[in-house]
Amino acid sequence: MYVDWDKTSNEKEIMGFNVAENDLTALADIEVRKELLKKVQDRLVAEKMAIADALGEDTFSEGEVITFKKKFQKDGISYSFAAIKAGGKWYATGSNSTSINSWEELVTFLVTGNIPTTSFTKMVHVNEQEEEA
Repeated sequence: MYVDWDKTSNEKEIMGFNVAENDLTALADIEVRKELLKKVQDRLVAEKMAIADALGEDTFSEGEVITFKKKFQKDGISYSFAAIKAGGKWYATGSNSTSINSWEELVTFLVTGNIPTTSFTKMVHVNEQEEEA
């Protein structure tokens, strides 16, 4: 790329266009910010995927319940949730429970947001038929 400095106007001629050095600095700063944001994004994705991997596969039986707490802001309230496996699907309490059907969707809910949920508690479920026996 041919760059011709015009020392009196502090402009560069680049490919036939005059561009002020300040404009190029601003564009370079934008690119630096993009690169830094990409690094942060890559780190956050890796951290959340590690949590998702640690939560494991769906090895739960029908009727089993798990409970977990989720925060939506760093210093915010911790909300309690429960999810039950029924008919091969997961159903969770809360306003977005209609969007949770599979284990993958449940894990996605756990790890997404500002504060990912890193663990849950498995509850014991007893079928009514088992109680009668």
